[in-house]
Amino acid sequence: MTTINPGLATHTKNRTAEAVAAIARALTQLRRELKSGEIKHRCNEDGILELKHADASQLAGLGRNFLNGPRHLQTTKPRVERVLSILNTQFADVHRRSTERVKLKKPFGAASGIAAESYEIEDLRAELEKVKAERDAVKIKLERVASHVHRWANELRTARAEIRHLKSENKPTIIPL
Repeated sequence: MTTINPGLATHTKNRTAEAVAAIARALTQLRRELKSGEIKHRCNEDGILELKHADASQLAGLGRNFLNGPRHLQTTKPRVERVLSILNTQFADVHRRSTERVKLKKPFGAASGIAAESYEIEDLRAELEKVKAERDAVKIKLERVASHVHRWANELRTARAEIRHLKSENKPTIIPL
């Protein structure tokens, strides 16, 4: 009969627990992204969210096939897939309702109606303006930081020059005997 080193067994159990906790954190992050709307960047080209267990594993910093291992195949993987299918369904419902709202909107002052694309264009323009404003704010912060770094570099250069000058003044002279 083979005996397993107790320290090794404890280490592997801890490593497994940490991995499962990392997957739980990844699922929580995905739930938060769904609530905030940030999950849109995980959609495919058609705007469909297709999260799979491999995505959750990668988000947790693990390999894509981590949940296909013998220890997690029957336990953790089905739970993760259940949560991800719920997230996919919730996103589809939110996406469907938001597209229906856009299609049902009546244009202001127009009898014939404006295509839903014009609303999307307006939304994109508003988002573009928001991103431009954020970019400008980041540029201002960058200029401020660059100014501070430049000032600090000058102060450091001045301090080093003063140290060199002070060291050269106080050198003892050695008189040979």
